[in-house]
Amino acid sequence: MEALRSLSERPRQNPHHVLLVEDEPSVAGGLKMVLAEEGYGVDVALNGTNALDQFRGNGFDMVVADLRLPDIDGLEVIRRIKDERPQVKVVVITGYPSVATVVESAKLGVFDYLRKPFTEAEFMQVVGQAFREEEEDTSDRFLSKTKEGRLIQKRAVL
Repeated sequence: MEALRSLSERPRQNPHHVLLVEDEPSVAGGLKMVLAEEGYGVDVALNGTNALDQFRGNGFDMVVADLRLPDIDGLEVIRRIKDERPQVKVVVITGYPSVATVVESAKLGVFDYLRKPFTEAEFMQVVGQAFREEEEDTSDRFLSKTKEGRLIQKRAVL
């Protein structure tokens, strides 16, 4: 109990906020713990309806979503999330992979598709890659060309 309290009281070191959509409480708890240890803010939704409710109005940077949920198909949850905020990173986790769901996930712009069971290292590698890619995109936008075609230098901005 003390360990859980110290984990929750520890200041967040990572600015990213993740919505974890997983209907198996033990899997959700384990993934939440792994993300929290890395300093991510994490909210958990145990079904699709709660996921959509939590997503609206919150500044999630990433959604990690199971495809088999008790109330709404996971792909439908992802579709609605991407309709609302296309730039949000989405990682699919599933114990029931299929060619059809891989193809549909790709069409929806899912960053990666992980088949259960996966290791903690595999999971964190995908999450890290997604956020590194986001940071590189932000950096590229900052260093965009001006109308005259010159690169904006950091000192010019300052």
